[in-house]
Amino acid sequence: MSGDVLNSECVERISMKDVEDLLDYFSKNGYKSNSTDAVPIACMSNTIGLMKLDYTLFTIKNSNPELCNHYPSELIFLESPKNDNPTIYENLYNSEQLKSLITNSRYARCRARFPMPVIMYKGKYLLRSSTLAGPLELNARHIYDTIKSVFGYEVKHITDMDIYRLRSLDVELLESYNVMNIVDLMVEKKKIKYNVSVTSSEKVTEEYGHYGHFNLLSLPYPGCEFFSEFRLNNYEAEDLQFDWEQPFIDAELVPPQQDGPLAQLNIRWENYRKWNLVEMTQNYLKVLLKYMHERKDSTLIHCISGWDRTPMFVSLVRISMWADGVIHHSLSPLEMLYLTVAYDWFLFGHDLPNRRSKNEEIFYFCFYMLKHIEDEEFCINPNYIKNKQLLNRASDHAENKEKFDTVDSKDQLGSSLSLNSNASSVSVRSQERNASPNESLSDDFEHLSVPDVCKEENRFQTRGTSPVNMPAIKRTRTDSMSSTNSGTWAIISGTGSLRSSDLNSEKSWSTEHCRNVGEEFKLETRVRKLRELRRLMQNAYGKTIGLKFVN
Repeated sequence: MSGDVLNSECVERISMKDVEDLLDYFSKNGYKSNSTDAVPIACMSNTIGLMKLDYTLFTIKNSNPELCNHYPSELIFLESPKNDNPTIYENLYNSEQLKSLITNSRYARCRARFPMPVIMYKGKYLLRSSTLAGPLELNARHIYDTIKSVFGYEVKHITDMDIYRLRSLDVELLESYNVMNIVDLMVEKKKIKYNVSVTSSEKVTEEYGHYGHFNLLSLPYPGCEFFSEFRLNNYEAEDLQFDWEQPFIDAELVPPQQDGPLAQLNIRWENYRKWNLVEMTQNYLKVLLKYMHERKDSTLIHCISGWDRTPMFVSLVRISMWADGVIHHSLSPLEMLYLTVAYDWFLFGHDLPNRRSKNEEIFYFCFYMLKHIEDEEFCINPNYIKNKQLLNRASDHAENKEKFDTVDSKDQLGSSLSLNSNASSVSVRSQERNASPNESLSDDFEHLSVPDVCKEENRFQTRGTSPVNMPAIKRTRTDSMSSTNSGTWAIISGTGSLRSSDLNSEKSWSTEHCRNVGEEFKLETRVRKLRELRRLMQNAYGKTIGLKFVN
């Protein structure tokens, strides 16, 4: 797509070349919101266009940058899904008041990376940010802004704001989004550099005066440095374990409350130090998906700076929910790939050139994980869950009836019935009931068929959106919201095997196929979409960046 602003007169489809151009640029350049390069400008425009397919939204300018230099040049605020009944969603924001609150509170967090809602589902949000700033950073940033102001920049100073006031404003911003859950991925309580506390965290005791009423989840997760081990292990993570005995690690995992939605997860949290990297990522993702699906309030997730671990989990949540057909209904796998790379990673400041120079392959690991989240335990599609519950009840009823009939038959037939034969029959039926839906799928995605309805090209819709009347920031209702460096590269199949491939063999996905909003949702649809997106990513990544294998 071109870098021109999307409008009804000029709309083009995202292509594989768009993805490749983005990855190529991303691998060599960090994002700045005031960049005048063609790729970042096109990236911002395309991201807004993709979001508008399924949501009404408004944007706040950040191109000077006024708010944060490594946040998007246009901050996107989703208001309501277009396919839902708009009357069940409140207009939550007055854009000017919201901008004022962000401006005044942004220094409360490291690098001024304030809480920003990035995923919307059933009237609630998943937000991202950095952790809380410590006194040292606040003073350093104040000095930096003072120097900038001497040269003519209009900068709001914080000389009359102490930490207490900033924390209060941060809490006010969080509450305007109806945030009640804060997921902290830091392995430290405070980030210490040169024996000085640089950043803090909501989970630190002295901060409870502001954040004690939030549901605080400490889910420590390895920093980007650990992902050099992923590269050294030839991009395999099943046998990678983090060393929790390192001296700087002082954060403990605080298990989520096991009542309500998390009671069904059946995770042995006390064993978290024994989990490998895949298991840890899976379990943390399950928590986030459960919160998005079953809680009525919003959730904030952050690490230290909010541009490594944070985008990884945001991206996995977005892709998983899209594969379930509950968000971004109109997007094809190629468009979803572009959106998550552009928005979740590039536009929010992930420093891919720096991370790749250190072999810290956390960005690639995100898409590697897609093959590990295909199972139904990650599916939150309400129709699938409802149908599965009905099937389980029917299965239990049939099993109970079978046991009753078997006992009755024994009474009638006596010794003429073979017990071993009957047990074998019951065992076979039980295995049929418990067989995984994935077992019917070929390991090679190329053998999966796409319905005929998918022949229609998926293009941007051209309809515009009318202005929305946005009252003051307020939320009162929640209950009703029902390498090239490697020398060579290889194209990789959907299952991860090296093979040759035609980059142009893209399947066409229709809008209706991607919606999955009918009465029935099949797990095979989720698997198919995840595998196709992963295949596209591997092909584009191999062509533009490449994997640096040890052997």
